[in-house]
Amino acid sequence: MYDGPFTNIFAKLVQPSGIPGVNNCGMTATHTIIARYINKGTATESNIDLNYSINGVAGVAGQYPGPLLPGDSITIGLGVEDFSADNLYDIKAWANIPGDIDMNNDTTTLSITNSNSVPLTSATFSNG
Repeated sequence: MYDGPFTNIFAKLVQPSGIPGVNNCGMTATHTIIARYINKGTATESNIDLNYSINGVAGVAGQYPGPLLPGDSITIGLGVEDFSADNLYDIKAWANIPGDIDMNNDTTTLSITNSNSVPLTSATFSNG
């Protein structure tokens, strides 16, 4: 039987719960990446490093000063990005907390495809 020191694996757990509010059509060059983070741990957290990437390219990291109490959540803008090109965008958001021993639950993802409308070039149509 092991009587050594035990670690509360739930003490350090700030988990992103989603990237809301994305429209897949006609997105612009100034779209804010917004993510929601929930403290699902048992410890109050401060100075939480918040990160995101788009198609594998890291955005400018930020930090939430806190405090973020257990059970509380924040919705925060992480950065402004250009989504105006027709493209598939894979967005990831995650939190880095020193002492977190399970990093498998620290990331949320969202994939969107921007499709800009194409104006019609003719007002003449035929049926058949």
